[in-house]
Amino acid sequence: HTDGPHTAMKLVLGIAAVAAITHTEGRFPQARRLVCKDLYCLDQHDEKVTPNSALITSGTCCRAICERQQLCNGMMCMDSCIRGTVLVDPWINASLMYQQQLQLDQPLMKRLMPGTHNSAITQADGYGIEQDFVEALTGIQLYQGDDLGEGDCQYLSITDQLRIGLRHIEIDINMNVETKDIITCHSPFPLDPTIILQIEEAALKRNVTLDWDVAKLSCLGTRRTFNDTLQEIKSFLDSHPSEIVILYLDTKFFPSPANAAQGYDDMVGVFGDAIWKVNDGSPLNFTARELLAQGKRVIFEDHEDGWLHPAHGEPLVFVPDLWVHQFGLDAFQGYPNCNISGDSTWYGQRFVRSLDGTFAEAATRCGVNIVSGDYWQPDQMALFVWSWAEGEPRDTTGCKVQRSDGRWMSFDCAVKLPTACQGLNDTDWILSEPSVYGQHICPSATSAMLPTNGYANAKLRDAALASNIWLFGEPSS
Repeated sequence: HTDGPHTAMKLVLGIAAVAAITHTEGRFPQARRLVCKDLYCLDQHDEKVTPNSALITSGTCCRAICERQQLCNGMMCMDSCIRGTVLVDPWINASLMYQQQLQLDQPLMKRLMPGTHNSAITQADGYGIEQDFVEALTGIQLYQGDDLGEGDCQYLSITDQLRIGLRHIEIDINMNVETKDIITCHSPFPLDPTIILQIEEAALKRNVTLDWDVAKLSCLGTRRTFNDTLQEIKSFLDSHPSEIVILYLDTKFFPSPANAAQGYDDMVGVFGDAIWKVNDGSPLNFTARELLAQGKRVIFEDHEDGWLHPAHGEPLVFVPDLWVHQFGLDAFQGYPNCNISGDSTWYGQRFVRSLDGTFAEAATRCGVNIVSGDYWQPDQMALFVWSWAEGEPRDTTGCKVQRSDGRWMSFDCAVKLPTACQGLNDTDWILSEPSVYGQHICPSATSAMLPTNGYANAKLRDAALASNIWLFGEPSS
């Protein structure tokens, strides 16, 4: 299977109407109305398109705080974040890292791996930078489906996606028929010629000289090699030695043995022995600690069988994809049902992926492994934090409780409260008799434990009812 149908998240970018009075040849001044969208303004009096200088400096492509640049195709420009400059929220980052530590000894089957859809098709690399200009000029909405234009679905570079905490990266790839290279590419075909004509006619009507390269509306013009994309990911991993990533290759062609061998050379040439290979068995049954101990930090998956039969080398790409369910909101029931496509027994048994970021918080509460949203923003990473309340912990060396809303916070160690004790598994919780922090006596066959994902945390909250309860222990290092 591939991505399947989805609804692209469209961010409505700053639309402002500014009235201006200018004198014409007539007796009375004529009112002009500038309609500004993103970096451009349309003068409705003489229908000229001009740069919106007020927004060029502030940037409206995304909410990220970053160093910005303009990437252009002729007159069509997009304000984007320079790779590696996005400001990472300290609390979100610390909370996500803490949760990773909690999951260090859990099998990957239960690990939270936030992701994005079409991760590598990003405006930071020049994909889709024409979209807002085209919409302002013609009213044609290229965001409506990822098969229009270049399939652009992200603002931020892969580097910044990784820096803010995303760990499941989708790399759309195709073959460059001219160079025979594997390239990062969602849509290798030119945009519908009728749309190109509409764009050029609208520009002619409004006296706009586009000076554009039509080929850049597809991967025919915006070219980046697969190897270059892998090198970007390796740069991040080199500076973050305890991180594990899953790279989903959404292959848009049918790999021959020669193609698979070419991809093998790229993958091994970049990551070497850090790749968890197909012959190593399913990684989902291993813990992150076990993978890291073997130096394995990169896992490839795809849906095309050709990857299993390279002309040389051993298979590196898991086929089919490691996940079982790929779903949207219509196939999901939130907690406590946590039902996906009629399956209520998937938790802990199957790896699952939501291809819709609109219910990320609800999915995380159910323990969904991968949520892959479109045009993901840094502040949205808070939706994956299921543990600490915002601003917590205030005391990193003190005692902590789970509050009545399921969030964790620092608390006075001298207060007598029940302690969370885990039974047979991470959904089986029993409370001890109240005691000061650390003096608990858990019932027989249970021990004081911490929840390690959103679903286990919700189950503990059900057992605790309305009470604050002690959470005893710290993540293993």
